[in-house]
Amino acid sequence: MMGVVREIITEEHMSPESLPDEIKGLVTAEDYSGDRVPVLTHTQLQDDGTYYVYQEVNKERVPNSEGEYEVLPYNALRWTSVIGEDYGRGKIEEHLPDFRAIDALSKALLDGSAMASRNVTMVRPNAAGGLNLRRRIATANNGEIIVGNPEDVVMLQFQNTNGLQISAQELDRLTREIGGAFMLGSAATRDSERTTAYEIQRNQQELEATLGGVYSQLNRAMQQRRLERLIVQMQQNEQLPVWPKGLIEPTILTGLEALGRESDVTRVQTALQFLQGLPPEVLAYVKWDELLYKVFYGLSLPDSVKTQQEVQEEQQQQQMMQAQNQAMAAGGQELATGAAQAMMSQAQAQPPT
Repeated sequence: MMGVVREIITEEHMSPESLPDEIKGLVTAEDYSGDRVPVLTHTQLQDDGTYYVYQEVNKERVPNSEGEYEVLPYNALRWTSVIGEDYGRGKIEEHLPDFRAIDALSKALLDGSAMASRNVTMVRPNAAGGLNLRRRIATANNGEIIVGNPEDVVMLQFQNTNGLQISAQELDRLTREIGGAFMLGSAATRDSERTTAYEIQRNQQELEATLGGVYSQLNRAMQQRRLERLIVQMQQNEQLPVWPKGLIEPTILTGLEALGRESDVTRVQTALQFLQGLPPEVLAYVKWDELLYKVFYGLSLPDSVKTQQEVQEEQQQQQMMQAQNQAMAAGGQELATGAAQAMMSQAQAQPPT
């Protein structure tokens, strides 16, 4: 019920020549004639929470194939979990009736098109010169003139065009539904002369939001367990320190969380467009640092935004540098004024020549 794997049995077909030497002793002559040997791998959850794994060939256990793992090396993914079932349902199973209907309708349209493209000419049995008329019609070239009664010759026509139109419309509807379910952009676009870009964007956002819940379920089953397995391998290779269990829990940001960040970027863009042209006294109430952080966080660039403390420190440094420059400028002006006054006093003290 919680999605914990209890037992996995996999079957792989391998060439006898590619097997290791300790396994070739379990292979019979019949296996070499078939060019494929079935190798079974059994994984089972034990009471202490570890997984016991071993392999079998021809109903015999492979030597040195036993092992225990704290983190399962296999990843049993499920698109949709169904209560009471040991396995998960795939995306295709949810739309299997539509796929079968599309296949049947495509075959019906193909058969109907083949029947409609047939050209069959009927000649009245008791027509004058019937055998000669049939021969002349069969051997006549395109545009050739022959003598005969038009009432004695009839061209068979396909009469079920309405049925073909209904089948084509139903096939188009099912194709668009399947395309929308698999997030095809062409299926989400309305076929009209005035389809706007905003309408296409809204349809794409709706499709992404619909599948966002599925991605949120898969992030735990796929990326989370893969990351946990990678951490264990790096700790065994002494590339990461070993920490107590439960001290650090990795978190995957995907699914609904990723969609939420993308929507934050869209909302900030809308807010900036709204703020254009407003007076400065209104803009003073906006927290620009919060808006900037939401945009860069939604773009997965949170490190590109400075904190408020860093901005204040840079402003203080700039103010100190400006004060020093002003002091140096003021000190230089005082020195220049003092030197000019000293020169004037010296010039006045000298006797005239």
